[in-house]
Amino acid sequence: MDKSLLLVRFRSLEMVGAMRAVLPPEPLTERILVIVPEKGSVTLHDLLAQIAPEHRNIAARAVVWLAKMGAITIIPPLSPRRQAR
Repeated sequence: MDKSLLLVRFRSLEMVGAMRAVLPPEPLTERILVIVPEKGSVTLHDLLAQIAPEHRNIAARAVVWLAKMGAITIIPPLSPRRQAR
């Protein structure tokens, strides 16, 4: 599904409408969806490095919101011990 249409669909949900005032701005969520590759992954650190410093806090919240809505998946990083295996 087109990423812009996905955001429109999410924002039209009744449960989301009640939270509209606290949702991340649409341009920021669209930017995150462009940065996160469709097949692959990006670390939160690398993603936030591509966002203006003054918007990084809300961008981190936007990542959580997008994950909650199922638009992206958050995968915990491997611990150093697990990477060595």
